[in-house]
Amino acid sequence: ARAALERALAESAALAEIDPIDDDELALLHHGLAAAAQALGDLDEAERHARDALARLEARVGPDHPNVARARASLATVLRMQGDAVEARSLLRSSLAIVTAAHGDRQPVVGEVLLNLAVAELDLGEHADALDHLERAEEIVVRDLGPSHPLLAKLVALRGDALLGAGRPRDAVTSLERARTMLVELHAGPHPELAIVDSNLGVAHADLGELDRAAACHLRALDGLERTLGPTHPDLAVALVALGQVRRSQGRIDDAVALHHRAIELAPPPFAPYASARLGELLVAEGRTDEGVRRLEAARPALAAFDVDPRLVADLELSLADARWSLGRHADARAAATDAEARLGGVEGAGAVAQRWLAEHAAP
Repeated sequence: ARAALERALAESAALAEIDPIDDDELALLHHGLAAAAQALGDLDEAERHARDALARLEARVGPDHPNVARARASLATVLRMQGDAVEARSLLRSSLAIVTAAHGDRQPVVGEVLLNLAVAELDLGEHADALDHLERAEEIVVRDLGPSHPLLAKLVALRGDALLGAGRPRDAVTSLERARTMLVELHAGPHPELAIVDSNLGVAHADLGELDRAAACHLRALDGLERTLGPTHPDLAVALVALGQVRRSQGRIDDAVALHHRAIELAPPPFAPYASARLGELLVAEGRTDEGVRRLEAARPALAAFDVDPRLVADLELSLADARWSLGRHADARAAATDAEARLGGVEGAGAVAQRWLAEHAAP
């Protein structure tokens, strides 16, 4: 598809002086190229085309046209995948304002924008906002598209993801199992959306201490992703780390290390430092403390550079604090924990963990 669209774009450029096409058609070409590049994991190229499509549409119909809202939402998806959830959220909020002004809550497109906004909010750890937007989106979709529409399965799956982030794994399992049933009915065989639900189910079961169930879900997710996207697609990284964490809890350390290394090789920029940090924690736990600390120290600024849930970075900093303390680097350890405390200051109820660590590790 990308090759065909690139040929069309090249032909339009070659014929520009003879028979130029208008900006609407060029915007559609760039939108298609952005979607193709995104599907292939080429996010820089996807962003370039998505920004081009958006600029052409805004120039053609103005910044408040519903078609511009769709283009902003498409660009937001790419940006979120690159780790820029803050700009993605801003674009989606403006998209929501446009479609709401045009349609109220009476069009399915409003539900689609609410869904995408919830995804950006989940990236930023804003689980309560995400759950509110998902509930609103589900009402719109059920009312306007019916209870068997494919979009509803996505919403229910995302609700499970949000419940996981909110610390409600049992409720998450209920939503994710419902989503899985819907997706199995929609797709005749393996599908990336089904694999993502399986991966999140694995996380939920792991949070509940059900490690065998968790491992089975993650293996099912990896099989589905490899069969649909191939063995080297970046989307495999999340499931690989999740399975690696379960193998660690099961005492299968060599398997856990291998899974983390494979994830780091495949991971896109926002996820690579997270995967490296999890490997660092594993190495520290296995007594390879110096090596683990080096990984944690390298991963920390890399992860903090992206718009991610601040609890992820703070969790890394507290792991680093523990490791440094064990090496006798007490001042450095307290510095990492102090950074975690400051980072969690804006997250309701989260700062107590870092405060407790500091209280239990008094300055020498």
